[in-house]
Amino acid sequence: MDFFIINKKSGFRASMIDHTYLNSCAAPTIDSYQVQNRVYDDFEIYIYPHRSIREDREDRDFRLASQASVLTNGYVHFYDGGLRNSKIEDFIHEVEEGRELEGDYQVVKVTSDGNGFILGSDIGWRQLYHYEDPHCAVFATSIKLIVDSVRSIQERTFGENFDARFIEDSIFRGWFERRHHRTTLFRQIEKLYPYDRVVFHSGSVEIHRQETVTVPQRFKEAYEQDKERFYRDVLNQCHAFFDNVWAFDFGADKSIELLLTGGLDSRATLSFLFPAVAKHGMGLTTKTSGRPEHPDVAIAKMIAETLSFSHENTKSEGQWPTASSAQDIRFNFYLSEGNWCSWDFVPRFGVKKSLLRGQADTITLHGADSFKRNTMTAINSNNRWFATRTLCKDPFAFPILGIKSVGYIGLTCNPVGDENPSGTEFVYNVLNRYTPALLDIPFDRASLPLHPVDPYKAERLTKSHVREPVFWDGSIVAKIAKHLQVAYEKELNSTDRIQEFRVRISRMLSYRIHPVAASLVEEVYRRLPGKLADFENLIMRRVVYLKAMYRPNQQSRALLMDLACVNDLRTFTEIVAQDPILAA
Repeated sequence: MDFFIINKKSGFRASMIDHTYLNSCAAPTIDSYQVQNRVYDDFEIYIYPHRSIREDREDRDFRLASQASVLTNGYVHFYDGGLRNSKIEDFIHEVEEGRELEGDYQVVKVTSDGNGFILGSDIGWRQLYHYEDPHCAVFATSIKLIVDSVRSIQERTFGENFDARFIEDSIFRGWFERRHHRTTLFRQIEKLYPYDRVVFHSGSVEIHRQETVTVPQRFKEAYEQDKERFYRDVLNQCHAFFDNVWAFDFGADKSIELLLTGGLDSRATLSFLFPAVAKHGMGLTTKTSGRPEHPDVAIAKMIAETLSFSHENTKSEGQWPTASSAQDIRFNFYLSEGNWCSWDFVPRFGVKKSLLRGQADTITLHGADSFKRNTMTAINSNNRWFATRTLCKDPFAFPILGIKSVGYIGLTCNPVGDENPSGTEFVYNVLNRYTPALLDIPFDRASLPLHPVDPYKAERLTKSHVREPVFWDGSIVAKIAKHLQVAYEKELNSTDRIQEFRVRISRMLSYRIHPVAASLVEEVYRRLPGKLADFENLIMRRVVYLKAMYRPNQQSRALLMDLACVNDLRTFTEIVAQDPILAA
């Protein structure tokens, strides 16, 4: 479910928040079927239950009462096994007593006397954002909820609210380590990670921002003492968690659809599912999208034939769809909340069904790869991009191999610099235990050191997923370029970084390489024949520099186009009003 929590400070007035918007079922997402709220002296809480894969139910998943409001979001059970108490108030009481939780979840409690907490999984997908000003602090699962309800944000346009630090990180660093990884596209809204802790104490708020996930010592010791037993115990625990989720959240009438590729993640998930499918009698189907010659399609077909089950390939002919209009971009921006750009375009026809589906019988699974994430940068990147992209279409996304225990494996068993590629040891143990026949099927550009098989190679690999050119309107982008440069100068002090940012933005306004850069390349190559050794390193440095500075990649260009298309808007509701699918 989505939730919105207001912590009122001295001087707070009701007019500072758009309560009419918050009281609407359409506030956070069109998958919400009701709104419930509770007002206390220091707090006000709104919740928006969902009902797509399984319905959030009162007393089981939430309860808003006069003395305390409690809720759970996602999938959560106890580490020591067994179904959790179906009465939400009793479950929260057990959490407060210190029973260790497992899953992908948020657990929330707010009391009338101003106490409580927001608790998440150390390694999870659930999103949480924080806004604060002198009069109130806000916590919400959606940026849209904050932007569309806080009056002070709406006093400025999106462009005036953009955080240049976030844009700099997005353009220069992307998936790599970010300088400002807690920033969001909106300068007053901060991202909180699942491993952060929020405590409410006597009406005030304490946010404990963690820099790393702490792996329990017992976990490390178990791995070091007996690896075979370690993996057996972890996988048994994963199956116990899956059994609890299936019994508590789904039941016998659901089936699973797995998106299968040629990589490590989905094959490990499929292998893990095999005994569960037999045990629960659930339906299982797999599908792959791509051209017949693409490695994902070819390998998935081998897997299906080996395990003797039906498999569907949704063929993708020609180029992948991209945004082709400003309206497409605004639609994509509505879904992404600024977490990804239209280079990763979500086609309108693909989203409409998932957003409007209501009740559903099929659970779509993605191959969660938390077992490969051996640094905090990797963990944060997963939560920032993949998790938000998945949850925008499926609020009940269920990452079977994305739970805390498996995530600890990434931090414990895959040290940086290890000779084995990250996660391969875990995948080997999963396949060897459940589907050993899959060990002999090659992976796309990867191998398992514990069971070496030559990687799958395809001549047309790089041509299989061709994208159309990014929708680009220089006149639209030019309007925002100067604004971004000014905002950058105000927020950052480094002269070199300001100049670098200016150059990069300027080059995105043109497809031509900068004249100074072009002449520099010509000079290097003109002097090459006689002094090859002297200029070899210089060429390499210059080529890398020019590629990064003067020929911006398509993702960065798409990001600028996205920002330009929404620059003059003030709320996400304006995007809805302009879009026939969302407005309907």
